[in-house]
Amino acid sequence: MSRAIFHADVSNYSITNNGRTVWDPLEVVFTAWLGMIDSGKIVARPSPVRGPGEADPWELQPYSQMDLEAAVSYFDNLILKIESLVENPSLQPKDNLEDQAKLVALATAKFDAPRSQNEMGLISKEVLDRAGLKQGFVREFLTSVRRPKANIKYIAPGLRLPTEPDFSPLPLQNVDIPQLFPNPVLPIPLFVTGTKSTSPIFEHYPLQDLSNLPYGLWTTYVNRDGDHVFEDGCRLILPFNIGARGFARRTDDTLIGENLESAKVRPSGRRNELYQTGYNHFIPLHEPQLADVLGQWQAIVEAGLWEVDEEGVVGGIEKFKEADTEDGSYMYQLHMKW
Repeated sequence: MSRAIFHADVSNYSITNNGRTVWDPLEVVFTAWLGMIDSGKIVARPSPVRGPGEADPWELQPYSQMDLEAAVSYFDNLILKIESLVENPSLQPKDNLEDQAKLVALATAKFDAPRSQNEMGLISKEVLDRAGLKQGFVREFLTSVRRPKANIKYIAPGLRLPTEPDFSPLPLQNVDIPQLFPNPVLPIPLFVTGTKSTSPIFEHYPLQDLSNLPYGLWTTYVNRDGDHVFEDGCRLILPFNIGARGFARRTDDTLIGENLESAKVRPSGRRNELYQTGYNHFIPLHEPQLADVLGQWQAIVEAGLWEVDEEGVVGGIEKFKEADTEDGSYMYQLHMKW
């Protein structure tokens, strides 16, 4: 059987040949690439528009319409399942397939019902304009999703929905950041905790010195003029480390915190690697897509593995520590597409 794995450059050799990274059957790689073409993530252009780094005629899109629609759909389904559980407290979906089916039916009926303009969007376009948020994935997502009922506050344990004051201004809007990309998309805090960091939460230049920022799910810092841009990428930054116990895993099944170049596996606690991809077997490294994280969350709510009350998902941010337990790790691992 022919096997293959993607190399961005020669520096990846130490990971792909560490003695334990399993290469994929060639047809798996081709299937992943075809999936990217079908979803509009990769398109063919008459000539490259992003410079010589692209492989003519193929171009990796910052996001596709399908990416946006998936993220909006998963968000809407998550909110509608939370609302349905609040409105039907007798439903107990955990280990109860009948109640899970009822929950799906209730959420589907809400999803299919006509929506008024007042029920759309988390943040108004006027507020986004003042925040300087240009047209792109984040803006389209925030203005396209279903607006939750006023009582719903928490979309995941300890992570609240954004409010207009969060964008007035955005945390990084007026920060003097040296050597930004020529056409940057700065990280946006989508779903955050009530706690701010006392130390920097970003690891890489030029954001590595910034502190006093909220923990939570942030979008990715990207250069719109660069290669291999994922505008719908995201990263969950927690106020504590997880992974030291050796149960929490990245999407490629490696342990959180482990050194991918080493022949030996040694887990290590990290606060920003939950849901991350590890080594990508098909394309250059990128953060997980927002749709995948939201899809995971709505599946957890549907299964009754997160409880809800009048304000949404309960449990607090500490609930994410379940990711590093033998019984709970499966709920918090994304499975790699590409």
